[in-house]
Amino acid sequence: MRLFPREKAFSWENLWKKNSYPEYEEHKAAHEKFVEVIRGLHEDLLKNGPNDEFADKVEKEITAWLVNHIMGMDMKGTEWLNTRSGWQMDNLM
Repeated sequence: MRLFPREKAFSWENLWKKNSYPEYEEHKAAHEKFVEVIRGLHEDLLKNGPNDEFADKVEKEITAWLVNHIMGMDMKGTEWLNTRSGWQMDNLM
């Protein structure tokens, strides 16, 4: 869980940077913020162990990321690339 978000974000960042995506910096910053959220959750787990409060935090943070970032920012970036490049990126989602 700790490594996946950064690796996944890195592949998207390279794609957007290579194609001069106008919202690249904003998107990169959102990825960096989410990596920090994951680090914080990991630290909390190590410090306090698994408990109901931790489970609630994980559910809240991951749900927010899925809804706000992936379904919002990532889809917007994918649509921009599809329009710009003329090829479909459905297999990347």
